[in-house]
Amino acid sequence: MRAVARGRLSLLWLGLSACPSAREPAPAAAPRPSSPNRPPGSSKPPATKPTTKADTACVTSGHWDSDLQRTRISTPSSRAVLLNSSGNDVDFRFVYNGPTAQTKTLRSGALRRQLGVKLRALDSCNVLYAMWRLDASPRVVVSVKHNPNAHEHAACGTAGYRTLTPSAAAPKLAMPKVGEQHRMRAWLERGELTVEVDETVAWRGPVPNASLAPFGEAGIRTDNVDVTVVELAGSTGPSARRKRPVRCSQRSRAPSR
Repeated sequence: MRAVARGRLSLLWLGLSACPSAREPAPAAAPRPSSPNRPPGSSKPPATKPTTKADTACVTSGHWDSDLQRTRISTPSSRAVLLNSSGNDVDFRFVYNGPTAQTKTLRSGALRRQLGVKLRALDSCNVLYAMWRLDASPRVVVSVKHNPNAHEHAACGTAGYRTLTPSAAAPKLAMPKVGEQHRMRAWLERGELTVEVDETVAWRGPVPNASLAPFGEAGIRTDNVDVTVVELAGSTGPSARRKRPVRCSQRSRAPSR
């Protein structure tokens, strides 16, 4: 049976590993030890190395500064998705540059510094968020926004939010330092969401299927945090079921090397 590699979308192409010679078989890979930070019996994260270069980052709110060398987000608020992604997993690597020069409150009136990933992002009214809160007690907070009869932000506003309770979580994460690179990834598997920050399980727990959009893209969100995107990746998936096309204010291209 011919194996089919899983497609990946990425904002930064990391390169192709060298293929072994056809005359010389590749040595068997040594078993990879499990991460000491991942609890026994935890689900295996999806493959994260992209196999397809794509400039399909759709910015739906805010602005990304992109050139041949970097992609930086310095606006107080930004939202983006990976077009044609499955919406079931996402891998986000970034450099933390500190707070943004300007700030913007949430629609609720709260001023929050956070960044994170989103899955099953059908629209701004129906989406699953995993946000790294950068306050006095840094942690990952997962919430689902569910408004099945609303698909425009003007129609749903802040309605439909529900904070989910984890079955396992890191009690507190370290506050990132300016100039540090970090990695945040999340994946849905059999009704359970796992979120890792720098290879540590920061949140794991069940997600009610009835609260999730049946499809939607993966992406990222920032609020009052300045970051440089190193990589944004997610597995590819069908988009034919989407009746409303994603409206992009900007499409960011992958930097070329």
